[in-house]
Amino acid sequence: MKQGTCAHCRAPFSLTRSDQRFCSTRCSNAGNTRRCEREGCTRPHRAKGLCNRHYKDERYPDQAYAFPDDPEAKRKRDLAKAKRRRAAQRRSDAEDVDRDRVGERDGWRCGICHRKVNRRRAYPDPLSPSLDHVVPISRGGPHTYANTRITHLRCNLERGNRGGNEQLALLG
Repeated sequence: MKQGTCAHCRAPFSLTRSDQRFCSTRCSNAGNTRRCEREGCTRPHRAKGLCNRHYKDERYPDQAYAFPDDPEAKRKRDLAKAKRRRAAQRRSDAEDVDRDRVGERDGWRCGICHRKVNRRRAYPDPLSPSLDHVVPISRGGPHTYANTRITHLRCNLERGNRGGNEQLALLG
């Protein structure tokens, strides 16, 4: 029987076919998976010879993809994306609404109970800041500055999608 050298692990093995390049299925899978062309990156190749992370960094250099390890930037980006998607599904206007900007506009006072909202508290604390829609998105309200207000998480969750009779903010 003829001997060959595995193209992946470089181990000698007995050929069962004349065109065989790998000693095992494991080596075949590993050897046929193309890797990202960036030096030191071992992620699988996706598009243009790059992995997803490097492709996005190259294609969108000015966006948050340039900082993929920043969990706060990712959280804000994911929240904005989900809110735009939900608003688009309901065919209403959608803006990129920043919770902190709404909090500043409202003087960090809960739009439901009118008590102070501590901006340093974090989810899932019931007193953490939450963005409330005066006319709920599920009832056709837009995701805009004029239709949002800062609230405590507990107040917002208790209210649910009830409401909508309150006056919208005149200054968006």
